[in-house]
Amino acid sequence: MDSKIIVRLPGFEIDSFEISKERFLDIQNSRNVLFEALSFEEKFDLILSNYLEFEKTLMDHTIEFMVKSNHDYLSSYQVRLSFNLRISNLLGSIRQYRDHLTKHLKVCLPRNEESTELIKQKFSKEYDQFFEFRFIEALRNYVQHYGLPVHSVVHKSKWIPNPIEGDMLFSIDLFVFKKDLLMDSTFKKSVLNEMPEKVELSNTLRRYVESLNKIHLVLRNAISDSVKKSRANIEKLFSESEDEFGSKKDLLYIDEIFPSIQESNRLCSVFLHWDDVRLKILETNRSLVNLTKRKPSF
Repeated sequence: MDSKIIVRLPGFEIDSFEISKERFLDIQNSRNVLFEALSFEEKFDLILSNYLEFEKTLMDHTIEFMVKSNHDYLSSYQVRLSFNLRISNLLGSIRQYRDHLTKHLKVCLPRNEESTELIKQKFSKEYDQFFEFRFIEALRNYVQHYGLPVHSVVHKSKWIPNPIEGDMLFSIDLFVFKKDLLMDSTFKKSVLNEMPEKVELSNTLRRYVESLNKIHLVLRNAISDSVKKSRANIEKLFSESEDEFGSKKDLLYIDEIFPSIQESNRLCSVFLHWDDVRLKILETNRSLVNLTKRKPSF
């Protein structure tokens, strides 16, 4: 059955112009690339949002420790629970990011068969270089299948530089104990072998997130040309519609029509507001260099 592809304005069935089926497939592919690029950025943004919530929780409890002195078991349990919640959320978002990463890159780089190898290569580099990266990778599996990440919360205070001339500095350390991880027979043995008796989680997570950010920026750069071309392709359609309709629009419909039976089928809608969100995420989430050396103060 003969059909043709038309671009039309919402609410105006008469105003339209025809495009080839090849052009439609090209636009459809561009939409797919931009959707995957947005999902790629959103999932990493979720990681950073969960990480930020963890740091805020750490700061909140440190301030509370500075002002109050609740040392009963219930209070200690509630503090540890709040950290377990934040870190579990963070590790869960990392797992989601990892699980979907290959799919996102394969769509954004459909002709690049090395996308899977690129992901493997960049993760392997950070894994080989940093114990913290190896540890969090193993801890993520532990949290998913066995137990909670925080085994102990330790409150500390000290004078800087001394009681006469300085200020009292308050802090909180979060520990994972090797003896507890040994109870999980599936915990990665090579990581356990190099692990000290306890690992402090705050700085370990900072090192891991810094490495993950480095990987994300490399992958973002790898898909950059494909994503820019896809956006330019859709912007070109809007430019063509402006020439046809005489005014600038931000939403278009693409329909397939069958003149012989006077029926039409909505193929897709085209707009870029959601991709504008991706561009805003790019502006916000840039390099986290030396995250392990950054310490909040008040």
